Amino acid sequence: MIQTRLKGMGVALITPFKEDESVDYDALMRLVDYQLQNNTDFLCVLGTTAETPTLTEDEKKKIKKMVIERVNGKIPILLGVGGNNDDVSHQSGSR
Repeated sequence: MIQTRLKGMGVALITPFKEDESVDYDALMRLVDYQLQNNTDFLCVLGTTAETPTLTEDEKKKIKKMVIERVNGKIPILLGVGGNNDDVSHQSGSR
């Protein structure tokens, strides 16, 4: 496991939704780009601010993949693995 000391300004990203309640992945990428352009030191993704209880496992996987690819190692990412189901949270954290 890679250990990184997080310092500076971290931003907890929200998960934007469309009118039909689906995840707005384009808006999410705009949020990530904005943070990268404005000197955010690290991102918190899928934390408690990200509406994680309302997301499916597939949506969470897609969000993780898209954010990791977009950030491309420029800044650290703190990925949330918590949830309302201990078994699912444990499995998600060990991936």
